[in-house]
Amino acid sequence: MRKGFTYSILLVALFCSCGLCLAQKTSIKELQAQKQAALARIEETNRLIAQSNQDQKLSTRKLELIASQIATRNSVISNIAQQIAQYRKEISLLETGIETKAREIDTLKRQYASFLRQVQFKTNSYSVIFSVLASSNAAQLYRRVRFYREYLAYQRDQHSRIAHEEQELSARKQLLESKRDELLALQREENQNRQNLQSEQQSYDNTLSQLKAQEKELRKALQEEQRRVTKINQAITKLLQEEAEQNKKTARNAAYKTLSKHFAKNKGKLPWPVRQGAITRGYGREQNKIFKGVTTTSQGIDIAARSNSAVLAVFNGTVTKIAHIPGGNNVVIVRHGDYLSLYSNVREVTVRTGEQVKTGQTIGSLLSETAGQKASLHFEIWHGFQSQNPQLWLAP
Repeated sequence: MRKGFTYSILLVALFCSCGLCLAQKTSIKELQAQKQAALARIEETNRLIAQSNQDQKLSTRKLELIASQIATRNSVISNIAQQIAQYRKEISLLETGIETKAREIDTLKRQYASFLRQVQFKTNSYSVIFSVLASSNAAQLYRRVRFYREYLAYQRDQHSRIAHEEQELSARKQLLESKRDELLALQREENQNRQNLQSEQQSYDNTLSQLKAQEKELRKALQEEQRRVTKINQAITKLLQEEAEQNKKTARNAAYKTLSKHFAKNKGKLPWPVRQGAITRGYGREQNKIFKGVTTTSQGIDIAARSNSAVLAVFNGTVTKIAHIPGGNNVVIVRHGDYLSLYSNVREVTVRTGEQVKTGQTIGSLLSETAGQKASLHFEIWHGFQSQNPQLWLAP
Protein backbone atom coordinates (compact mmCIF):
# COMPACT_ATOMS: atom_id res chain seq x y z
CA MET A 1 0.00 0.00 0.00
CA ARG A 2 2.76 2.42 1.00
CA LYS A 3 4.77 1.54 -2.12
CA GLY A 4 1.79 2.28 -4.38
CA PHE A 5 1.19 5.56 -2.53
CA THR A 6 4.85 6.57 -3.05
CA TYR A 7 4.65 5.85 -6.78
CA SER A 8 1.46 7.94 -6.98
CA ILE A 9 3.19 10.89 -5.31
CA LEU A 10 6.12 10.61 -7.73
CA LEU A 11 3.78 10.55 -10.72
CA VAL A 12 1.88 13.61 -9.47
CA ALA A 13 5.16 15.47 -8.87
CA LEU A 14 6.39 14.58 -12.36
CA PHE A 15 3.10 15.69 -13.90
CA CYS A 16 3.18 19.01 -12.03
CA SER A 17 6.79 19.69 -13.01
CA CYS A 18 5.98 18.95 -16.67
CA GLY A 19 2.96 21.24 -16.49
CA LEU A 20 5.11 23.99 -15.02
CA CYS A 21 7.63 23.65 -17.83
CA LEU A 22 4.88 23.81 -20.45
CA ALA A 23 3.40 26.92 -18.84
CA GLN A 24 6.81 28.59 -18.85
CA LYS A 25 7.41 27.61 -22.48
CA THR A 26 4.11 29.23 -23.45
CA SER A 27 5.08 32.35 -21.53
CA ILE A 28 8.45 32.47 -23.26
CA LYS A 29 6.74 32.13 -26.65
CA GLU A 30 4.52 35.08 -25.81
CA LEU A 31 7.54 37.12 -24.76
CA GLN A 32 9.33 36.19 -27.98
CA ALA A 33 6.34 37.33 -30.05
CA GLN A 34 6.22 40.64 -28.16
CA LYS A 35 9.96 41.11 -28.65
CA GLN A 36 9.70 40.53 -32.40
CA ALA A 37 6.88 43.08 -32.63
CA ALA A 38 8.97 45.63 -30.70
CA LEU A 39 12.03 45.01 -32.89
CA ALA A 40 9.85 45.51 -35.98
CA ARG A 41 8.75 48.88 -34.57
CA ILE A 42 12.39 49.83 -33.94
CA GLU A 43 13.21 48.94 -37.55
CA GLU A 44 10.31 51.07 -38.78
CA THR A 45 11.39 53.94 -36.51
CA ASN A 46 14.88 53.74 -38.00
CA ARG A 47 13.35 54.20 -41.46
CA LEU A 48 11.36 57.21 -40.25
CA ILE A 49 14.49 58.71 -38.64
CA ALA A 50 16.41 58.20 -41.89
CA GLN A 51 13.54 59.92 -43.70
CA SER A 52 13.68 62.87 -41.29
CA ASN A 53 17.45 63.12 -41.85
CA GLN A 54 16.76 63.96 -45.50
CA ASP A 55 15.14 67.23 -44.42
CA GLN A 56 17.57 70.11 -44.71
CA LYS A 57 16.14 71.70 -41.59
CA LEU A 58 16.39 69.85 -38.28
CA SER A 59 12.99 69.45 -36.59
CA THR A 60 11.59 68.14 -33.33
CA ARG A 61 10.19 65.15 -35.24
CA LYS A 62 13.59 63.44 -35.27
CA LEU A 63 13.93 63.95 -31.52
CA GLU A 64 10.44 62.51 -30.95
CA LEU A 65 11.27 59.48 -33.09
CA ILE A 66 14.55 58.81 -31.28
CA ALA A 67 12.75 59.12 -27.92
CA SER A 68 10.18 56.59 -29.14
CA GLN A 69 12.98 54.30 -30.29
CA ILE A 70 14.67 54.50 -26.87
CA ALA A 71 11.40 53.64 -25.11
CA THR A 72 10.87 50.64 -27.39
CA ARG A 73 14.49 49.53 -26.95
CA ASN A 74 14.04 49.59 -23.17
CA SER A 75 10.94 47.43 -23.54
CA VAL A 76 12.97 44.94 -25.62
CA ILE A 77 15.69 44.80 -22.94
CA SER A 78 13.06 44.28 -20.24
CA ASN A 79 11.46 41.55 -22.36
CA ILE A 80 14.79 39.73 -22.79
CA ALA A 81 15.48 40.02 -19.05
CA GLN A 82 12.15 38.29 -18.36
CA GLN A 83 13.03 35.52 -20.81
CA ILE A 84 16.44 35.07 -19.17
CA ALA A 85 14.77 34.73 -15.76
CA GLN A 86 12.39 32.11 -17.19
CA TYR A 87 15.25 30.16 -18.77
CA ARG A 88 17.27 30.19 -15.55
CA LYS A 89 14.27 28.84 -13.67
CA GLU A 90 13.76 26.09 -16.26
CA ILE A 91 17.47 25.19 -16.21
CA SER A 92 17.43 24.98 -12.41
CA LEU A 93 14.40 22.66 -12.51
CA LEU A 94 16.03 20.51 -15.19
CA GLU A 95 19.29 20.23 -13.21
CA THR A 96 17.38 19.18 -10.09
CA GLY A 97 15.32 16.70 -12.11
CA ILE A 98 18.45 15.21 -13.71
CA GLU A 99 20.15 14.74 -10.34
CA THR A 100 17.02 13.06 -8.94
CA LYS A 101 16.63 10.83 -11.99
CA ALA A 102 20.31 9.78 -11.85
CA ARG A 103 19.93 8.79 -8.18
CA GLU A 104 16.76 6.84 -8.97
CA ILE A 105 18.51 4.91 -11.75
CA ASP A 106 21.48 4.16 -9.50
CA THR A 107 19.16 2.87 -6.76
CA LEU A 108 17.23 0.79 -9.30
CA LYS A 109 20.43 -0.81 -10.60
CA ARG A 110 21.73 -1.61 -7.11
CA GLN A 111 18.42 -3.17 -6.06
CA TYR A 112 18.29 -5.24 -9.23
CA ALA A 113 21.91 -6.39 -8.85
CA SER A 114 21.24 -7.42 -5.24
CA PHE A 115 18.17 -9.37 -6.31
CA LEU A 116 20.11 -11.17 -9.06
CA ARG A 117 22.85 -12.18 -6.61
CA GLN A 118 20.30 -13.68 -4.23
CA VAL A 119 18.44 -15.58 -6.93
CA GLN A 120 21.65 -16.69 -8.61
CA PHE A 121 22.85 -18.17 -5.31
CA LYS A 122 19.74 -20.32 -5.15
CA THR A 123 19.85 -21.35 -8.80
CA ASN A 124 23.51 -22.33 -8.49
CA SER A 125 22.59 -24.73 -5.68
CA TYR A 126 19.66 -26.28 -7.47
CA SER A 127 19.27 -26.24 -11.22
CA VAL A 128 15.95 -25.11 -12.61
CA ILE A 129 15.28 -28.46 -14.28
CA PHE A 130 16.17 -30.49 -11.19
CA SER A 131 14.02 -28.25 -9.02
CA VAL A 132 11.01 -28.69 -11.29
CA LEU A 133 11.48 -32.45 -11.67
CA ALA A 134 11.96 -32.85 -7.93
CA SER A 135 8.48 -31.51 -7.24
CA SER A 136 6.61 -33.83 -4.88
CA ASN A 137 3.21 -33.19 -6.42
CA ALA A 138 1.44 -31.37 -9.25
CA ALA A 139 0.66 -28.30 -7.13
CA GLN A 140 4.33 -27.84 -6.21
CA LEU A 141 5.34 -28.38 -9.83
CA TYR A 142 2.90 -25.66 -10.93
CA ARG A 143 4.19 -23.21 -8.30
CA ARG A 144 7.84 -23.74 -9.25
CA VAL A 145 7.16 -23.36 -12.99
CA ARG A 146 5.16 -20.19 -12.31
CA PHE A 147 7.97 -18.82 -10.11
CA TYR A 148 10.59 -19.23 -12.85
CA ARG A 149 8.27 -17.70 -15.45
CA GLU A 150 7.62 -14.72 -13.19
CA TYR A 151 11.33 -14.43 -12.49
CA LEU A 152 12.14 -14.28 -16.24
CA ALA A 153 9.33 -11.77 -16.82
CA TYR A 154 10.58 -9.61 -13.93
CA GLN A 155 14.11 -9.75 -15.33
CA ARG A 156 12.89 -8.55 -18.74
CA ASP A 157 10.79 -5.80 -17.13
CA GLN A 158 13.71 -4.54 -15.06
CA HIS A 159 16.01 -4.45 -18.09
CA SER A 160 13.36 -2.53 -20.02
CA ARG A 161 12.67 -0.15 -17.13
CA ILE A 162 16.34 0.69 -16.60
CA ALA A 163 16.82 1.26 -20.34
CA HIS A 164 13.75 3.53 -20.45
CA GLU A 165 14.91 5.54 -17.44
CA GLU A 166 18.38 5.98 -18.96
CA GLN A 167 16.84 7.18 -22.25
CA GLU A 168 14.73 9.70 -20.35
CA LEU A 169 17.81 10.88 -18.45
CA SER A 170 19.70 11.31 -21.73
CA ALA A 171 16.79 13.30 -23.22
CA ARG A 172 16.72 15.60 -20.19
CA LYS A 173 20.46 16.20 -20.47
CA GLN A 174 20.07 17.12 -24.16
CA LEU A 175 17.21 19.49 -23.30
CA LEU A 176 19.37 21.06 -20.59
CA GLU A 177 22.20 21.71 -23.06
CA SER A 178 19.71 23.22 -25.51
CA LYS A 179 18.31 25.53 -22.82
CA ARG A 180 21.82 26.61 -21.82
CA ASP A 181 22.64 27.46 -25.45
CA GLU A 182 19.42 29.48 -25.77
CA LEU A 183 20.23 31.30 -22.52
CA LEU A 184 23.69 32.26 -23.81
CA ALA A 185 22.14 33.53 -27.06
CA LEU A 186 19.68 35.66 -25.08
CA GLN A 187 22.47 37.10 -22.93
CA ARG A 188 24.41 38.06 -26.06
CA GLU A 189 21.25 39.63 -27.50
CA GLU A 190 20.70 41.58 -24.29
CA ASN A 191 24.26 42.96 -24.41
CA GLN A 192 23.82 43.98 -28.05
CA ASN A 193 20.57 45.80 -27.27
CA ARG A 194 22.22 47.63 -24.38
CA GLN A 195 24.96 48.79 -26.74
CA ASN A 196 22.32 49.94 -29.23
CA LEU A 197 20.54 51.79 -26.42
CA GLN A 198 23.73 53.69 -25.54
CA SER A 199 24.16 54.68 -29.19
CA GLU A 200 20.52 55.82 -29.43
CA GLN A 201 20.83 57.81 -26.21
CA GLN A 202 23.93 59.54 -27.59
CA SER A 203 22.05 60.35 -30.80
CA TYR A 204 19.18 61.78 -28.72
CA ASP A 205 21.55 63.98 -26.68
CA ASN A 206 23.28 65.26 -29.84
CA THR A 207 19.97 66.05 -31.55
CA LEU A 208 18.65 67.76 -28.43
CA SER A 209 21.80 69.90 -28.22
CA GLN A 210 21.42 70.97 -31.86
CA LEU A 211 17.74 71.80 -31.40
CA LYS A 212 18.42 73.94 -28.34
CA ALA A 213 20.54 76.17 -30.56
CA GLN A 214 17.28 77.01 -32.39
CA GLU A 215 15.39 77.82 -29.18
CA LYS A 216 13.67 81.04 -30.32
CA GLU A 217 12.40 79.56 -33.56
CA LEU A 218 11.32 76.32 -31.89
CA ARG A 219 9.53 78.10 -29.05
CA LYS A 220 7.49 80.05 -31.59
CA ALA A 221 6.69 76.83 -33.48
CA LEU A 222 5.71 75.16 -30.20
CA GLN A 223 3.26 77.93 -29.35
CA GLU A 224 1.66 77.63 -32.79
CA GLU A 225 1.46 73.85 -32.39
CA GLN A 226 -0.17 74.18 -28.96
CA ARG A 227 -2.80 76.55 -30.36
CA ARG A 228 -3.47 74.13 -33.22
CA VAL A 229 -3.78 71.14 -30.87
CA THR A 230 -6.10 73.08 -28.55
CA LYS A 231 -8.44 73.88 -31.44
CA ILE A 232 -8.37 70.25 -32.58
CA ASN A 233 -9.13 68.99 -29.05
CA GLN A 234 -12.05 71.40 -28.75
CA ALA A 235 -13.42 70.25 -32.10
CA ILE A 236 -12.98 66.58 -31.11
CA THR A 237 -14.76 67.20 -27.79
CA LYS A 238 -17.68 68.74 -29.68
CA LEU A 239 -17.80 65.74 -32.03
CA LEU A 240 -17.79 63.34 -29.08
CA GLN A 241 -20.65 65.23 -27.44
CA GLU A 242 -22.66 65.08 -30.66
CA GLU A 243 -21.93 61.37 -31.01
CA ALA A 244 -22.97 60.76 -27.39
CA GLU A 245 -26.31 62.47 -28.03
CA GLN A 246 -26.87 60.25 -31.06
CA ASN A 247 -25.93 57.17 -29.06
CA LYS A 248 -28.64 57.87 -26.48
CA LYS A 249 -31.13 56.77 -29.12
CA THR A 250 -29.31 53.46 -29.66
CA ALA A 251 -30.97 50.43 -28.07
CA ARG A 252 -28.81 48.71 -25.43
CA ASN A 253 -29.72 45.27 -26.73
CA ALA A 254 -27.82 42.00 -26.27
CA ALA A 255 -25.59 42.63 -29.31
CA TYR A 256 -24.61 46.08 -27.97
CA LYS A 257 -23.73 44.67 -24.53
CA THR A 258 -21.83 41.73 -26.03
CA LEU A 259 -19.75 44.07 -28.21
CA SER A 260 -18.90 46.20 -25.16
CA LYS A 261 -17.86 43.11 -23.22
CA HIS A 262 -15.70 41.73 -26.04
CA PHE A 263 -13.98 45.08 -26.54
CA ALA A 264 -13.19 45.32 -22.81
CA LYS A 265 -11.80 41.76 -22.79
CA ASN A 266 -9.34 42.72 -25.52
CA LYS A 267 -7.59 45.38 -23.46
CA GLY A 268 -3.87 45.05 -24.16
CA LYS A 269 -4.56 42.94 -27.26
CA LEU A 270 -6.00 45.40 -29.80
CA PRO A 271 -4.10 45.68 -33.11
CA TRP A 272 -2.42 48.98 -33.89
CA PRO A 273 -4.39 51.47 -36.04
CA VAL A 274 -1.42 51.50 -38.47
CA ARG A 275 0.60 48.43 -39.44
CA GLN A 276 3.95 50.00 -38.55
CA GLY A 277 4.64 53.14 -36.58
CA ALA A 278 6.23 54.80 -33.56
CA ILE A 279 4.45 56.54 -30.69
CA THR A 280 5.81 60.09 -30.59
CA ARG A 281 3.37 61.58 -28.08
CA GLY A 282 1.95 59.70 -25.14
CA TYR A 283 -1.35 59.95 -23.31
CA GLY A 284 -1.97 62.58 -20.65
CA ARG A 285 0.44 65.25 -19.44
CA GLU A 286 3.93 65.20 -20.95
CA GLN A 287 7.03 67.25 -20.26
CA ASN A 288 8.38 68.97 -23.37
CA LYS A 289 11.65 67.35 -24.43
CA ILE A 290 13.36 70.67 -25.20
CA PHE A 291 11.88 73.34 -22.93
CA LYS A 292 11.87 72.74 -19.18
CA GLY A 293 8.63 73.56 -17.40
CA VAL A 294 6.59 73.34 -20.61
CA THR A 295 4.02 70.54 -20.64
CA THR A 296 1.41 69.34 -23.10
CA THR A 297 -1.73 67.32 -22.47
CA SER A 298 -3.28 64.82 -24.85
CA GLN A 299 -6.44 62.72 -24.66
CA GLY A 300 -4.83 60.15 -26.94
CA ILE A 301 -1.52 59.24 -28.57
CA ASP A 302 0.26 60.29 -31.76
CA ILE A 303 1.71 57.53 -33.94
CA ALA A 304 4.27 58.55 -36.56
CA ALA A 305 4.10 56.40 -39.68
CA ARG A 306 4.92 56.55 -43.36
CA SER A 307 2.92 58.91 -45.53
CA ASN A 308 -0.20 57.33 -47.03
CA SER A 309 -0.12 54.41 -44.56
CA ALA A 310 -3.46 52.61 -44.23
CA VAL A 311 -5.48 53.56 -41.14
CA LEU A 312 -7.12 50.47 -39.63
CA ALA A 313 -10.09 49.89 -37.34
CA VAL A 314 -8.84 48.37 -34.08
CA PHE A 315 -12.04 46.36 -33.43
CA ASN A 316 -15.43 45.45 -34.82
CA GLY A 317 -17.86 48.34 -34.62
CA THR A 318 -20.00 50.94 -36.37
CA VAL A 319 -18.77 54.17 -37.95
CA THR A 320 -20.85 56.82 -36.17
CA LYS A 321 -19.10 60.05 -37.14
CA ILE A 322 -16.94 61.38 -39.98
CA ALA A 323 -15.99 65.05 -39.89
CA HIS A 324 -13.36 67.47 -41.14
CA ILE A 325 -11.42 69.49 -38.56
CA PRO A 326 -9.22 72.39 -39.68
CA GLY A 327 -5.66 71.45 -38.76
CA GLY A 328 -6.70 67.91 -37.90
CA ASN A 329 -8.07 66.91 -41.29
CA ASN A 330 -10.65 64.11 -41.26
CA VAL A 331 -11.75 62.48 -38.03
CA VAL A 332 -13.40 59.05 -37.99
CA ILE A 333 -15.21 57.77 -34.90
CA VAL A 334 -16.08 54.08 -34.54
CA ARG A 335 -18.38 52.87 -31.76
CA HIS A 336 -17.81 49.50 -30.06
CA GLY A 337 -20.79 49.31 -27.70
CA ASP A 338 -19.96 51.54 -24.72
CA TYR A 339 -16.50 52.25 -26.18
CA LEU A 340 -15.28 54.58 -28.94
CA SER A 341 -12.11 54.62 -31.03
CA LEU A 342 -11.19 57.91 -32.71
CA TYR A 343 -8.81 58.39 -35.65
CA SER A 344 -7.66 61.90 -36.57
CA ASN A 345 -5.48 63.18 -39.44
CA VAL A 346 -7.07 60.77 -41.92
CA ARG A 347 -7.32 61.43 -45.63
CA GLU A 348 -9.29 59.58 -48.30
CA VAL A 349 -11.78 58.07 -45.85
CA THR A 350 -12.99 54.75 -47.30
CA VAL A 351 -15.98 54.12 -45.01
CA ARG A 352 -19.38 55.76 -44.56
CA THR A 353 -21.34 56.82 -41.50
CA GLY A 354 -23.41 53.88 -40.27
CA GLU A 355 -21.15 51.29 -41.91
CA GLN A 356 -20.19 48.17 -39.95
CA VAL A 357 -16.41 47.65 -39.86
CA LYS A 358 -14.29 44.66 -38.90
CA THR A 359 -11.07 44.46 -36.91
CA GLY A 360 -8.15 45.48 -39.13
CA GLN A 361 -10.36 46.92 -41.89
CA THR A 362 -8.96 49.95 -43.72
CA ILE A 363 -10.98 53.07 -42.94
CA GLY A 364 -8.72 55.57 -44.71
CA SER A 365 -5.09 56.57 -45.21
CA LEU A 366 -2.71 58.75 -43.27
CA LEU A 367 -2.20 62.34 -44.38
CA SER A 368 0.84 62.83 -46.60
CA GLU A 369 3.83 64.69 -45.20
CA THR A 370 3.50 68.37 -46.12
CA ALA A 371 4.91 71.64 -44.88
CA GLY A 372 3.84 72.18 -41.28
CA GLN A 373 2.15 68.79 -41.07
CA LYS A 374 3.58 65.48 -39.88
CA ALA A 375 2.48 62.08 -41.12
CA SER A 376 1.12 61.13 -37.71
CA LEU A 377 -2.13 59.52 -36.69
CA HIS A 378 -3.83 60.89 -33.60
CA PHE A 379 -5.64 57.99 -31.91
CA GLU A 380 -7.99 58.00 -28.93
CA ILE A 381 -10.11 55.47 -27.01
CA TRP A 382 -13.10 56.49 -24.88
CA HIS A 383 -15.32 54.64 -22.43
CA GLY A 384 -18.41 56.75 -22.10
CA PHE A 385 -17.12 60.26 -21.37
CA GLN A 386 -13.83 59.00 -19.90
CA SER A 387 -10.75 59.03 -22.13
CA GLN A 388 -8.51 55.96 -21.92
CA ASN A 389 -4.77 55.52 -22.36
CA PRO A 390 -4.56 53.82 -25.79
CA GLN A 391 -1.13 52.36 -25.01
CA LEU A 392 -2.76 50.18 -22.36
CA TRP A 393 -5.26 48.88 -24.92
CA LEU A 394 -2.96 48.21 -27.88
CA ALA A 395 -0.96 45.00 -28.15
CA PRO A 396 2.70 45.34 -27.07
